[in-house]
Amino acid sequence: GRWLFLLLGLLVWPAQAQVNHTYPRTGVQHFGGAPADWYARFDLAIIPRHDEDEARRIKAINPNTLVIYTDGWTAYSRNWRLEELPSEWLAQDSKGNKVDLNWGAQLIDMSILCPKVNGKAYWESHPEYIVSQVDLTVFDGIGSDWCWGKPSGVSDIDLDRNGRNDYDEHGESWVNEKWLQGVTGFIARLRQLMGPDKLIWINSGQFHDWAWDNSNGVMLEREPGVYRWDWYWKTYQDFMASARQ
Repeated sequence: GRWLFLLLGLLVWPAQAQVNHTYPRTGVQHFGGAPADWYARFDLAIIPRHDEDEARRIKAINPNTLVIYTDGWTAYSRNWRLEELPSEWLAQDSKGNKVDLNWGAQLIDMSILCPKVNGKAYWESHPEYIVSQVDLTVFDGIGSDWCWGKPSGVSDIDLDRNGRNDYDEHGESWVNEKWLQGVTGFIARLRQLMGPDKLIWINSGQFHDWAWDNSNGVMLEREPGVYRWDWYWKTYQDFMASARQ
């Protein structure tokens, strides 16, 4: 397609993956299926399958390719690949309806106020589930396709579940604060479970200013020809100033 994926990641890779790289380093996030030989041509391959046999086939061809499993964390849709979510973990509006997004998905309640099911909120439970499904002795990390730092495209949300629109009751900054507390808690829990030597890759939809202490890279989707070189150069400099060393 026409989209350019700007993949920004660690300068210092996990110890087991340190090699003398040629440049530029290349990465791909791919939601289709391709032969292992194709993925092995990249330094970094991000795929939506937690199939350790596939990851082993890639690494058998190129042991230095870093393979990351990715899936959406913020939106629940028919192509959701992981656990069935309790309805309590779906965001609600002031009328008690699920928050439908404009592309056939429902917003997951990433906030710190998300109701608990079996003693845990979504931001507490889902990192544990992902890690239980992904063999981190084979995969080099876990990524997010969607991990929004605030509710996106939403004008009515009821995080405290009191039947009032929080944007009217508390204001946008309150909504964003409660949401981001859950998001950063999610990522911190994921880091705790994964340990320090695995990669956490974030696609938030923008160059965000949070969770850099627990994550390793950011994906920016931009269309070639729309953004000039000075935008890419500034983004690179911003990344170098923010990234974990």
